[in-house]
Amino acid sequence: QALDRAGLDPADLDLVLVATESYDEMLPGCSPVIADRLGAELSASADIHAACTGLLTAMDLAAAQIETGRADNALVIGAEMVSKFLDLTDRMTVPLMADGAGALVLSAREGASRVGPSVFRADGALWNLAYVPRTDYRFRMAGGDTFQFAVQSLADVTREVLERAGLTIDDIDVFAYHQANGRILRAVGAKLGLDADKVLSVVEWIGNPSAASIPISLDHAIGEGRLEDGDRVLMAAIGGGAIWGACLVEWGG
Repeated sequence: QALDRAGLDPADLDLVLVATESYDEMLPGCSPVIADRLGAELSASADIHAACTGLLTAMDLAAAQIETGRADNALVIGAEMVSKFLDLTDRMTVPLMADGAGALVLSAREGASRVGPSVFRADGALWNLAYVPRTDYRFRMAGGDTFQFAVQSLADVTREVLERAGLTIDDIDVFAYHQANGRILRAVGAKLGLDADKVLSVVEWIGNPSAASIPISLDHAIGEGRLEDGDRVLMAAIGGGAIWGACLVEWGG
């Protein structure tokens, strides 16, 4: 569907990046298999292992490849099957998490919209905020600590990326945050003084599908007529690692 909207054939793809934590096999990764099934057999491909921030990380890497002339067309996918890692007795995680997939196409075009600037941060000392241990492969999360850190971190990177761009909150048309949960979205909005009508919130319909949440929320916005060519979109996410970041995009459909 993303390729159709972009007017591209799979054979036009130079790069396929898949952000996921829920690989089908230990080896190979998802990306070469997806590229093959799409008909982009000879494209470069890689899986991105960055939890809920994976889609943004993959998008930033794809944009860099295009900006340096190493690729013309890239497909960036966020796809998760979180359900296979859930402990169904854990009321802290089961009601929040979801399975899902979404995709974005980035292309080098004359006069095209922009991706960036971006800000990414990581702190491995916070690995136990959200993790899946090899002992039982079940997702665990420190709910209270994760909430507080998520709100502060998302607010911080929002301010940082705006400062890098020389823009203010009022210059942004759409805020597309990772759909972690409704409380986090509302708390970030309150902390930054955001116009609620500009903040995408579909978590009540889709839950938290990790790396897939931002492209799914963008697709909802397109369907509702809330996202148009030329809009400035600020995307931000935080995930296990801990890894968090934000990126500004001038939207082009």
